[in-house]
Amino acid sequence: MTGDFENSRSQARRMPLICDKAMRLDAFIASNFIRYSRNRIKEAVRNVRVNGKPVGKLSKLLSAGDSVEFELDDRMLEKSSPECHSEPVDLDMVYEDDWLAVINKPQGVAVHHGNGHFSGTVEDALFCELNKDRIDEMSAFRYGIVHRLDMDTSGLMVIAKTSLAAEHLIGEFKGRRVFKEYIALAEGHIAESEGTIVTGIRRSERNRLKFETCEQDEGKIAITEYNVLKYYADKATLLSLILKTGRTHQIRVHLKSIGNPIMGDVLYGKPRNCGMTLMLHAKRLGFHHPSGEYMEFDSDVPERFSNADRMLGG
Repeated sequence: MTGDFENSRSQARRMPLICDKAMRLDAFIASNFIRYSRNRIKEAVRNVRVNGKPVGKLSKLLSAGDSVEFELDDRMLEKSSPECHSEPVDLDMVYEDDWLAVINKPQGVAVHHGNGHFSGTVEDALFCELNKDRIDEMSAFRYGIVHRLDMDTSGLMVIAKTSLAAEHLIGEFKGRRVFKEYIALAEGHIAESEGTIVTGIRRSERNRLKFETCEQDEGKIAITEYNVLKYYADKATLLSLILKTGRTHQIRVHLKSIGNPIMGDVLYGKPRNCGMTLMLHAKRLGFHHPSGEYMEFDSDVPERFSNADRMLGG
């Protein structure tokens, strides 16, 4: 994935993006510029290509995985440049340099706007943190967000600080070169102390908020490796999980599929277990820096896990 990102704001920049779900082309482009009006975006975007082919109508329906490129005229966006008006969000900075940052996202903080979340998101915090001369540049990359965690999942995220870093990191995730380890507390006793879950995953037709396992040729391939860290008799199992793919709700769906949903998962499991919130944490994250250096980060397991340990008699 390549792109010519000009420093001069008087020239158009080519923006490469990957669509992650089926939707109209115009809606997808607008979703990446949430702080501008749709009319302003239409005026600023031109020479649109999908999977390398020119597109005449923005009403075209995209599929997940489609590559979308277009030229962005900064002069048109400057006519309605957004301002920072968001509330503060504690991002817990783990690492930062001129290219990127790694944060430890708290539980309960949404990454993007939507589903009733219009402020106090990671996106809001990044918008305010960006240097003014990079706001338009990074708007096409959702202000540096190159991957996501569910709102109730805590843990490590890497954030791009420049468009070139965003392009590089998107390529790392798409190429499955990112190491991702999670810690989860699952309901019940998982008999096999280690294993690999391989299924297809697709959106549920009965509940569009949920995903479900399916045959591999009926959805997207999803691969999760797990190791048992601790048993709490038959009540619960503490797991380390490594994602080989990055599907929406992948760990939550896979653990439900083997009969052991994550404790506190009200979407895929039982109502709140003894008042627990979602017991899922992104503990380790590894990737190649745009400089070529491999970097890996580790985070402490949140206090809610030690509280659960005491509650379960650990």
